[in-house]
Amino acid sequence: LYNSNYDYPVELDGYAWASESTKSMHNHMTILGHNIFNLSSKPILSSKDYKRFEELMNFVYYDFAKDNQYFQVTMDGEDYLYKVFMVGFVPILEEVFFPTSEEYSKEEMNQYLEKLSEYNLYKYDLDVNSSDKVVALSTCTRFYGITDKWSFYVVGRMVRDNEKINHYSVQKSEKYSEIEKILKGDEYENKDEV
Repeated sequence: LYNSNYDYPVELDGYAWASESTKSMHNHMTILGHNIFNLSSKPILSSKDYKRFEELMNFVYYDFAKDNQYFQVTMDGEDYLYKVFMVGFVPILEEVFFPTSEEYSKEEMNQYLEKLSEYNLYKYDLDVNSSDKVVALSTCTRFYGITDKWSFYVVGRMVRDNEKINHYSVQKSEKYSEIEKILKGDEYENKDEV
């Protein structure tokens, strides 16, 4: 991870950075990355131009979310595997309600998990609790138009000791019906023109 303000342990050519300033792994991290080429309300699954976090937007597609339930973070030479439990658009103004301490207390972790659940596009059949280690991948988006201020989140919890690696159930949440309308072009159809 690269952080221009801190000497972070892993560098990714400046396309991603962490919001935390410590060099050690803790129970929550946010990794932010640019989304330069995939800003519309109909995200493109792949492109030769994607070099940053553009492909995170693929998670708006239900089939993609079902098929991609894990991500890996490599930090200081160690690989960490995470199970996705939250995908959603979070208003930038709501991010200020996330706890700011580097290591979350159980109460802060519960608060964070509750806030994330408000915006989850899917229902994952996966236990997540205040004892888990959580990583949020976040990028900018214009899915709702160029004037709306949202961040797109894909959040996972670290695979627990002796936990099996397998697929788990993913269902659309009530919030997903709004996403389907936008993907069909029923609403916001021309708002993403630059």
